[in-house]
Amino acid sequence: MIWINPDQRKLQRILWRENMDEPIKTFELSTVTYGTTSAPFLATRTLKQLALEEAENFPLGSSVVMSDRYIDDVLTGAETLLEAKELKNQLINIFAEGDIVLHKWCGNNTELIEVSENYDFSDSSEIKVLGIYWNPKHDCFSFRVKIDLHELNTKRDVLSTIARIYDPLGLLGPVVAKAKIFLQKLWMLKIDWTDLLPDTINREWRQFVESLQIVNDINIDRCIVVEQPEVIELHGFFDASQSAYGVVVYCKSVTSDGRVLVHLIASKSRVALTKQTMVPRLELCAAVLLAKLEHRVKQALKLNVTNTFLWSDSMIVLSWTRKESYQPKTFVANRIATIKDMTSSEQWRYVATEDNPADFVSRGMDSLKLKTCELWWNCPKFLMSNQYPQRQIPVAVIKDPGELKNCSDFSNFFLDSATNSFVNNLLNLSNDYFKIIRVLSFICRFVYNCKSKESKGIGPLDLGELKKAEQLLLKLDQKDRVIKNYPFNVSGVDFCGPFYIKYKGQRKGVYNKIYVCIFICFVSKAVHLDIVTDLTSNAFIATLKRFIFRRGKCAKLHSDNATNFVGANIELKKMFNLVCKPDEALASYMASEGIDWKFLPPRAPNFGGLWEAGVKSFKFYLKRVVGNIRLTYEEFLTVIIQIEGMLNSRPLVPLSSDLDDLNVLTPSHFLIGRSIASIVEPDLTNLNENRLANWQKITKIIQLIWKRWSVDYLNSLQQRNKWHFEKKNAKIGDRVIIKEDNLPSCQWSLGRINNIYPGKDSKVRVVEVKTTRASGQKNHGRLPTVDNLARLTERYFLSHIPTTLANREPTRQGKVCC
Repeated sequence: MIWINPDQRKLQRILWRENMDEPIKTFELSTVTYGTTSAPFLATRTLKQLALEEAENFPLGSSVVMSDRYIDDVLTGAETLLEAKELKNQLINIFAEGDIVLHKWCGNNTELIEVSENYDFSDSSEIKVLGIYWNPKHDCFSFRVKIDLHELNTKRDVLSTIARIYDPLGLLGPVVAKAKIFLQKLWMLKIDWTDLLPDTINREWRQFVESLQIVNDINIDRCIVVEQPEVIELHGFFDASQSAYGVVVYCKSVTSDGRVLVHLIASKSRVALTKQTMVPRLELCAAVLLAKLEHRVKQALKLNVTNTFLWSDSMIVLSWTRKESYQPKTFVANRIATIKDMTSSEQWRYVATEDNPADFVSRGMDSLKLKTCELWWNCPKFLMSNQYPQRQIPVAVIKDPGELKNCSDFSNFFLDSATNSFVNNLLNLSNDYFKIIRVLSFICRFVYNCKSKESKGIGPLDLGELKKAEQLLLKLDQKDRVIKNYPFNVSGVDFCGPFYIKYKGQRKGVYNKIYVCIFICFVSKAVHLDIVTDLTSNAFIATLKRFIFRRGKCAKLHSDNATNFVGANIELKKMFNLVCKPDEALASYMASEGIDWKFLPPRAPNFGGLWEAGVKSFKFYLKRVVGNIRLTYEEFLTVIIQIEGMLNSRPLVPLSSDLDDLNVLTPSHFLIGRSIASIVEPDLTNLNENRLANWQKITKIIQLIWKRWSVDYLNSLQQRNKWHFEKKNAKIGDRVIIKEDNLPSCQWSLGRINNIYPGKDSKVRVVEVKTTRASGQKNHGRLPTVDNLARLTERYFLSHIPTTLANREPTRQGKVCC
């Protein structure tokens, strides 16, 4: 009996009278009242407090009350009979201190239970332990499933029968998995709760229910380890099919004299999603489930586990658990991170399919087959010995570990060393864009017909074939600027200006005109800025040489048809021709080091969207901040190089798949191997220029440009266009950029979403963001997601630029077909 503090008994007052003639009396309940909201907690907390206070006097019994108690039932055991008797006495004494009398004793030894406690040890005597039937005399578990067999069944009858199979440990895992798969099938058929099952489905269900009665004849030994084990090992298995995935865990114990006992501990199963998912992904989900179950089993057993082995017949998933250096897709990366948090790569082993008991959980099995299944109850035979299967797990099984590509996808046909020559030959057939698409569509159909033995593509081309051919052409055409390559190996170049500078100390007179040359890397989006004194070919050649010796030689250089670029190209060709005449070997070497120059069609600057966007990013803010201020050559060079650093600090994509890593990849990583860090300087943006020295004025210009450009850049990533499709909500774990004022140049405030707060319409507008400094709530509408930056940055900093189509010769009408 648990008493209530006298000061709080007034909160449990009731009104009562024996009959209508008596006056109403007020009573105060002095004990914890069963049925109140706080009663379960108060009862449990009281028992815990009792165990804590008596821990010094009864250490063995106190630890049992703390760990082996569930509500008001104590389920525990001991190694020897003497220890069990001592434990029983300590439990009685502990609860006696709280005026609590223990009753309903039960045990698997007659000497432990006194005659006065009146317990029946007959063969048929069974007790219910937390929903599971236990026979103390034989010390085994059993199941009691009551079956109602009907001629006609509904989905409600199916669910009612499945709910009667109470198996918290998963000892009947294959039977439960088959029931889950059957119920999912009813949902996919869209059968209502009261609708009768179709005849074929009903017959299948009746066969399952009839065999379910055999479950009542299955007995499972409670003891899972041998006496005085020297080695204890946990062995987990996982597998998956298109219907479900499941895991199973066994405990192996070995004595010093070589006696071995392997016992089934637990299993779990999950049905696969109704949306068809690739088997390797389901197997990866099974591996996560096994890691969690193994971790939970190890905590619950409280045994000194010597070693843990996790087995599978999936070489793909096993390779994912071993590989360290690749960047998988998000689905795979998140689950691999969970697996590595709880296990080590050395624990994962390969097992043949015929020796994998988890296969039964992933496919399901009826009770009749399960009762006689040796592999399920007695484990694989190799566990009874010390000779475990040895098979080398490769570090990489497939090229793209994040997703298995469809081998019949004809778009892979042209991805070889002859891609560029094929595209050039195809484009040389005609200037008619639609004709090129049709030719490529027929080529793709031919390849598909060669691969497919059953279905053949015949007749006129359909819309799907034309769309795929168009996408393939664009992929092949743009391949040269999205491949793994050195920075600026494929670049674009353009001029902007003029800008006016003064000599040092000059106060009036004619100012000098200069230009800025912008180089854009097609692969990394890095920017290189340099000063050009005039628009002659000689000046550009000098600028190009400086660029090559600072950034390395580029293999391809794209530009518009400005006369200075054309002249420079002619002079370079003349230089190569002069070298080629005296020595063929030297000529071939110099030719191999030449630059492949690509010119856009005349009067078509829209084809150079990449460098035109770079010009806009540089020129727009420089003009508005500098205005009519005349800088010297050194000051102007300092400004444009710092602007170059700002543009190269743009976040592109997350730097790693680790959710705790907030760093992002920037163009500067390709140039210097790390992000650009600016010098910490005081904020001068609000100070009057008359108070500033010359170099402080330059600092103020840079700070103003950074503030304007960084804000506008983030705003451009958050443009709100009219939507036609529902956008995805924010997810926990998304990495975002936080708009903050007064950040130093080239620095971005990055964070990760820790929690989301959906509104009444299930749309997420408020999120909790964790940064390197603190956590707080933010408006999600002002947080660009880092994981989508590759797409957003492409939209901001790049327009469509065909690299081959753009260089087609004009047609007779003076237009370029693209």
